[in-house]
Amino acid sequence: LLVTHEATSDFEAALIAFLNLQLAPRITRHGVLVEVYGEGILLLGESGVGKSCIISRYMKDNFSSDMPSTTGACFNSKEVSFGNNKCINFEIWDTAGQERYRSLTKVFYKSANVCILVYDITRKESFDELKEYWIDEIKENTNADTILAVIGNKSDLYELEEAKKKEGTEFAKEIGAIFKLASAKKNIGIEELFETIGKKILGTVEDVENQEDNGGEQKHKLVKENKEKEKIDINDINRNT
Repeated sequence: LLVTHEATSDFEAALIAFLNLQLAPRITRHGVLVEVYGEGILLLGESGVGKSCIISRYMKDNFSSDMPSTTGACFNSKEVSFGNNKCINFEIWDTAGQERYRSLTKVFYKSANVCILVYDITRKESFDELKEYWIDEIKENTNADTILAVIGNKSDLYELEEAKKKEGTEFAKEIGAIFKLASAKKNIGIEELFETIGKKILGTVEDVENQEDNGGEQKHKLVKENKEKEKIDINDINRNT
């Protein structure tokens, strides 16, 4: 049996999603046994880059230019079928980008299977922050097998572009991430982003590796430095990538 209580808060929604995944990782639909994978997805990036708009477009196919800034974090959940009797329950956390909320964001890293780094192509500083702050936070707080994606949002404003696509693809390749240009406003690249993530989770990403905006074939591997600053043999890393 699944928990069907209607959530009245983000905390209750997250708790219900967690309980349902524990109670029914394999459930029957129309007489067919279906495997359900629960995957925590964390959207990270500076305030105003469009994280909430991306989620609103994906969850509700809706866009608002007046969407308020996220305070703390907001939770959303969406179950998607990927064929072969497999479903993924995307448990999506939209985090606040303001500096005063960054310590709160750390709480959500531990449950994240996927981290989506979002920048605004019209604001070069939002891209620089991914390289100078957010990727270090991911290295410090997530597992080495966490799936990464780099998203250049507001691609419809290409005439105002400050962060070039080449910079985004090179950064994504460097960290072994999926790369996409997207526009929440024009509904460009959002469905494709989550489809690519889902296929990567299920181990079928080779079906989409040749897409123009994919971040490359390099497997994501983040090596954390230990307290003793041990030297890591680069050959060992290469053998595992």
